[in-house]
Amino acid sequence: MARYIVPDTCAIAAALFNEPLSARAEPLLRAIRAQTIDAVAPSLMLWEFLNVCRKKREGSSALASNVVQAAVKDFFALPILYVELEPLAPAAWSIYQPGGVETGDAFFVAVARQWEAEIWTTDGRFARAAVAGGVFSAIHDLAVTPFC
Repeated sequence: MARYIVPDTCAIAAALFNEPLSARAEPLLRAIRAQTIDAVAPSLMLWEFLNVCRKKREGSSALASNVVQAAVKDFFALPILYVELEPLAPAAWSIYQPGGVETGDAFFVAVARQWEAEIWTTDGRFARAAVAGGVFSAIHDLAVTPFC
């Protein structure tokens, strides 16, 4: 039986850039690359990751263009199945909670529910909101739980 994982964008970004939780996110990235798990995500992840990369190129602590370009290339090579947003929208809206799970995160929960998958994230607020709101319990914060 396949093990389906929904990696949150912030976990992928942490693994591909030198960030505080990089070491915690790298085992997840290795499992995706090796296809020891089946990664699935809403197509929203594409926009979110490119937006992260845009921010990495701007500001006083901007990264060099070649560093960001290498991360983009690596990201596009990941074997992730992207699920279109339109069919997920009604479910995402029903998952959204003011002050809880935000609309973008709700798409990740909708995919996880559809695929009976776990969510792995470095966004502690998202993980806590999903569990506390009774929205989704198979969510793991890499800052707390190592990927296995």
